Amino acid sequence: MEEIRTFLKKLLDESAANLAELERINDDLDIKIKENTRFLDILKKENEEPFSEFSPRNVNYKNGEQIDKLELTTNNQIVEKKNTEIRIDQCKIKIQDIKDMLGKLDSYDNTFSEKRNVIPNNDNSFIKESLDNIISYLPADPIRARIELENLKNNL
Repeated sequence: MEEIRTFLKKLLDESAANLAELERINDDLDIKIKENTRFLDILKKENEEPFSEFSPRNVNYKNGEQIDKLELTTNNQIVEKKNTEIRIDQCKIKIQDIKDMLGKLDSYDNTFSEKRNVIPNNDNSFIKESLDNIISYLPADPIRARIELENLKNNL
């Protein structure tokens, strides 16, 4: 049991580190998206200067190209951010599942240790009762019956 607990704790640590990295990436993408959006607004305002019909107009073609590139980059970053958020949610679910497994393992250990302390050394009625209980498990759940038999054997 201790090996399983160690494995689950190691898996929990790795998942927590992965979650922290994903959240950092998500924050970085969020900052980049905001910066690009602000810069796009500035570039678009420069291109939309008011003009009269006969006045010379200063058109900056480089701004148009830069706007297109920034829009494409921003859209890609938004898609990447959504994917990262999905991975964050999956990682949180995985972490919760691992915590649930550790909790079940702890409760199983507590129940097992209580059963071990309850067994009197020379009480045949308890052994008969346990064997009857195990026989009732046997048709439906042979694996559980085997585990219970091993536990009973170890407790004797």
